Amino acid sequence: MKIMIRQLWDIINNAAQKRRAQWALRAYACVLPLFVFLILEGLNPASVEGLMAAPLSNLGVVLLSALFIALCAVAVFTLTGSAFWSYAIVSAVLGGAYVINNLKVMIAGQVFVPTDLMLAGEALMITRDTDIIIEMTLLLRLALVAVLHLPLIFLKFKPGFTKRWLMFCGAVAAFVLAFASNFYNDVIMPALEIHPRGPLTALYRDTGFILGFHAAAMDHAARNLEAATAGPRAMQFFEEPRRGGVMPPYDGGGGGGVMPPYTRPNVIVVMSEAFMDPNVIYNLEFSTNPVSNLHRLSADHISGDVIVPVFGGGTANTELEFLTGSPLFFMGSAYYVPYSNTGRYFFRDIQTAMPHLFRANGYRAVAVHPFTRYFFARGLVYPRLGFEDFIAYEDMDLGEYFYDKLGRLVTPAYKGLYVSDEFFTDEIIAQILLAEEDGQPLFLFGISMQNHWEYWGNKYYGWPQDVTSYSPFLNEEELARVDAFVQGIYDADKQLGRLIDFIEARDTPTIVVFFGDHMPIMGLHTDRFFQDLGFISDHRPGMWNEDDRRKMFSMPYLVWSNFAPTDEDWGTLSTYFLGAQMLRHSGIYLNRYWHHVLYASRYFSALTENHYVDIHENFRNVWSVWNYDHVIAMEALTQAMWFGTDDFHYSLSEIIRN
Repeated sequence: MKIMIRQLWDIINNAAQKRRAQWALRAYACVLPLFVFLILEGLNPASVEGLMAAPLSNLGVVLLSALFIALCAVAVFTLTGSAFWSYAIVSAVLGGAYVINNLKVMIAGQVFVPTDLMLAGEALMITRDTDIIIEMTLLLRLALVAVLHLPLIFLKFKPGFTKRWLMFCGAVAAFVLAFASNFYNDVIMPALEIHPRGPLTALYRDTGFILGFHAAAMDHAARNLEAATAGPRAMQFFEEPRRGGVMPPYDGGGGGGVMPPYTRPNVIVVMSEAFMDPNVIYNLEFSTNPVSNLHRLSADHISGDVIVPVFGGGTANTELEFLTGSPLFFMGSAYYVPYSNTGRYFFRDIQTAMPHLFRANGYRAVAVHPFTRYFFARGLVYPRLGFEDFIAYEDMDLGEYFYDKLGRLVTPAYKGLYVSDEFFTDEIIAQILLAEEDGQPLFLFGISMQNHWEYWGNKYYGWPQDVTSYSPFLNEEELARVDAFVQGIYDADKQLGRLIDFIEARDTPTIVVFFGDHMPIMGLHTDRFFQDLGFISDHRPGMWNEDDRRKMFSMPYLVWSNFAPTDEDWGTLSTYFLGAQMLRHSGIYLNRYWHHVLYASRYFSALTENHYVDIHENFRNVWSVWNYDHVIAMEALTQAMWFGTDDFHYSLSEIIRN
């Protein structure tokens, strides 16, 4: 057998060494990037109904993507000297990126972007107990790409050092011209109708993964270049109305809240993991109401929907919007990873952040999260935001570790894979009692963990199932996932009621803000799950209409207090406006920055990568609002805060200083 294979190899190799065969192989190497792109792009779920539905009518985008692959292969060729290995390396890297994008879209409904690379550690930490299934069609496409590279084994093109150096310089120059220059921005992108500032799902749908990923990276970098002119544009909008009397002047006075300036209530914020009202999902029934406490308390207190910037994950994105009043939409995209690049964005204290503001008002600012302090780099970032204490699970007495019957390492404080909401609430109550002993008002920001993905039938093995689900549109495995998810919701709602009952029995004025961070990930095909139930119209995020996006990015919020009027209606609002309204409601002294955010809330309710919500709660496409003065002003203020130079940060701090 070995002899036959050797003989066949010699025959093919001898034929391939002929002059015409070598020229044919060179021609094949030139067109191979086109085949590689078309095959790999079939793994991009976002473009199935976009670019891949009509590749010939989008030939310019297809050829530009193939050029991207070709130039990368030429650059690698100058290092390896082998056409086969250069294409193999480039295709392997691209194939891996396509696989990650495929899994992320299927599981979380979000595309893979450059800033996701900062979360590699977090992703491995969360998925270590999760079974990721790669579908056969995906593997077959990768195998086909590998087979297409085999003819290049016989290509004998071995240029000398000088020629390889010239090829490398030429490839880099061509890459810069085609993908990183004014020519690309001013000529190529307009000619191909590429709009990098639009929704990323639409970008990946219309231009494919390669150009979408590249545009996301370029857009992120471009924010730094725009910051130099951001301050004047922002201040022109925010200062002129104040001088005209439309906005109360800032004089170091109170924020105009519901309490007298000398009264400082405790402010307890609970951002509950994947908390939503399951009753809003169509064609699902439950044995008991999973959110009975939320419904009971919402009837007599401030409640509504908060528009979060992420779906299925990215808790840190939601919390940063709330804590800083900064719309992540203006920081590159809704998928921007704010906490991970600590050296670039958190090298200094963020003096305008909510925890710093509470401390300036005499509060003790505490964060509680029953997971590792290294997750999302919170241990490094929270002090910069102004938290004086961060209680992570490393600081909690979780009890002795043991192995359960499924072989999982847990503690008595755990329920499922993570620390229970009951233990989490115990920690919050302990901090409230400590604040009462010290006689100092408390601002506490807590993030739960129990209901974190993943959900499966044995998640709460050994625990009673308090609520069960039914749907004629789901199979047994899917219903088991729903049961695990709604049990987590039930437990979070139960602890919400317990926390409110505890506070209500005490005399300390207290505000409790409770909201969910994002919708859940339900199995390998989250989007199909919601479509099968009729909750959304299409399983492809790139094809979602405004109503679909509203449903998938709206989470319930509750603002409860034991002292303040309850007849206010905040309606639907963004995470950053929820934080601003909470500050106003608390009656503490505000700095100018939060005055700006409150003033902007008079003009619109929310703006994310997915939609714009006007003041009348109409959901609209983000493309329709780019020229609005209030949008330009908020973008400028955000750019100045996060992307300006050190000198510019100082100038801005002079404008918005306390």
